[in-house]
Amino acid sequence: MSTRSSLPGRHKPFVPAASLREAPDVTQALAKAEYNAARARSAKTDQDREHYERMGRTWLGIAQAWRVMSEVGGQWERRPPETR
Repeated sequence: MSTRSSLPGRHKPFVPAASLREAPDVTQALAKAEYNAARARSAKTDQDREHYERMGRTWLGIAQAWRVMSEVGGQWERRPPETR
């Protein structure tokens, strides 16, 4: 698997380096967002471009939600058990 964009002349990492420390679900969602962004840049019609841009925003939202869920889940696991 290449770490570079498949578009000629583009030398951006396919997945941001910071996301490599994320949970696999977050990393996968960010990769799909980048994939859709690349498809939007190379779209031939406005309708296709808008579709891929919308899908990219959707995947970014999913990545953010998964990141929050993993952070909240991690906080719950670290809490000491409640005593009565």
